[in-house]
Amino acid sequence: MLTVELVDSMEKLGSLRKAWNDALAKSSVDDAHLTWEWFYAWWKNFGREGLFVLIVKDSDRVLAIAPFVKQKSRFLGLPVRKISAMRNCYSPRFDIILSERENECMEAILDYLSKEQWDMIELGHIRLQSKTVKLLEGYEKKGSFIF
Repeated sequence: MLTVELVDSMEKLGSLRKAWNDALAKSSVDDAHLTWEWFYAWWKNFGREGLFVLIVKDSDRVLAIAPFVKQKSRFLGLPVRKISAMRNCYSPRFDIILSERENECMEAILDYLSKEQWDMIELGHIRLQSKTVKLLEGYEKKGSFIF
């Protein structure tokens, strides 16, 4: 059975180094800009509000990681609560790390997000060939989310 754990503090994020990098190495997006070291340094330097990293586990094994930030922002002049990729202009790419059971993990992440208070999800700099993009297109067709 898959469980989703919220990482919302530097202390929790700091404890994930080995599990994060092991999951990344098993995924199809093994990239230096998706390592624990990159995100940890990014958060220390740019993180201002709402650390919101979702970890999908099967027992103690990390199968997926969704490095998000929860923010209050404006969209077309309106205030919005959004969940966005943990990235900025210094982050050349972003992706959700899916090491095993990709469909189940994405479903668990989206199910968790459906229970959160937010108005929009903003993702950026994901390669079009990414499994994340293909899986999200499937959910869009089901009418679960609008991307």
